[in-house]
Amino acid sequence: MIELEEKKENELGDLKAEWEGLLEGCPDATPFQFPQWIIPWWRNFGGSVFKMPVMRCEGKLAGLVPLFIYKTETGKKKLCFTGTGISDYLDLVAVSGKRKEVTGVFVKYLLKIAEQWDEIDLQDIPEGSPLLRAEFPESLCFEKSRWSVCPYLDLPESSKSLEYRIPKKLRNNIRSASKGLLQLNEYRMERAESGNLELFLGELFRLHGKRWESRNQSGVLNSSLLRDFYHQSAPELLASGLLRLYTLRCGDSAVACYYVLVRAEKAYAYLGGFDPAFAQYSPGSLALFNVISDSIDKGITVFDFMRGAEAYKYYWRPAEKYNYRIRVLKK
Repeated sequence: MIELEEKKENELGDLKAEWEGLLEGCPDATPFQFPQWIIPWWRNFGGSVFKMPVMRCEGKLAGLVPLFIYKTETGKKKLCFTGTGISDYLDLVAVSGKRKEVTGVFVKYLLKIAEQWDEIDLQDIPEGSPLLRAEFPESLCFEKSRWSVCPYLDLPESSKSLEYRIPKKLRNNIRSASKGLLQLNEYRMERAESGNLELFLGELFRLHGKRWESRNQSGVLNSSLLRDFYHQSAPELLASGLLRLYTLRCGDSAVACYYVLVRAEKAYAYLGGFDPAFAQYSPGSLALFNVISDSIDKGITVFDFMRGAEAYKYYWRPAEKYNYRIRVLKK
């Protein structure tokens, strides 16, 4: 039997070890559902009403769902996933074998606190989530819709075969980029460690900003709140093996960066940037090729470009899956 309790925001730290243990039994969970991501998100973007139903079976943690409620400009109280906005996949966390049961208890919890919300808006729910099959009473209006496309690559077993699996035009572009950079100086891919993480983050912020400045736009990292979030979350993500931060260097110059999250045999290309001064050498494509190659060498079988249909993702001829949105309204 599943028992329900509710945790407060000041109890998150005490739950962290047990939360991580739960995730070990949830192979489909992504890095966006780990406490190393969720807790810094709440510290930087919270401030509304935090809600976290926790489900236990015979005393052991069986599921949890970090949520928050905020007031919209019109005064409506909206309930959302903690992590909404900058997280590409969000879902309830439930141990394998009890996902349906945990989902049922979660729905009952939402009904129990119905006086506290006017609308439920759960975004970026991945395909296969039991939430997409949740049953709500007819007294509520339940809406499910496609929210965003998420291109991804099934990777070959060997990084040596990657070059021959990608489209010819992209392959030629990467070869030309490599030759062009080598004419300037030796280039190499480096990966951040705990001792140089701040340096790599600074380079990511700088290169991401330069790329968007070249388009007369500010880019997402223009926000000090976002930069603070990455500074706070990155050390724990790195220490937990959930983060790989890459920099492509030509001589002493950082020309491209990639912030990649990792869980089990999947890699998630979360954020990147490159120096527009090197644009003729396609540093973004060259860096991404090396990131994917390194991922294959480390046992990754799926490389996820995540939400969004940006053109560069389709140069790789990816497959597609979709995230969904659930809205629950009171009639």
